[in-house]
Amino acid sequence: MDDFESELKRLYGAVEFTQFPSEVKLALFDMIFNLGMTKLRNGFPNFNKSIKAKDWNKAANESNRLDIALARNKYVKELLNKAAKSTKP
Repeated sequence: MDDFESELKRLYGAVEFTQFPSEVKLALFDMIFNLGMTKLRNGFPNFNKSIKAKDWNKAANESNRLDIALARNKYVKELLNKAAKSTKP
């Protein structure tokens, strides 16, 4: 977990990652666990752009992974959508 967290902080910024809603952090841990850092960083440019912009709805729509169980993809999408709903002004 510590290694994944360090990699996510490098990818999204340490301060920024710390401030993400818990649902977003859980989704990112799921993504990096299933993909690895290289695939997450290089294979999901729109997802990463959305995360950096804190556009959780768009990130949810970009989070689908091939060769991952439907339930895992649904779980991540729901986490990101929940974060979007809870952070609306």
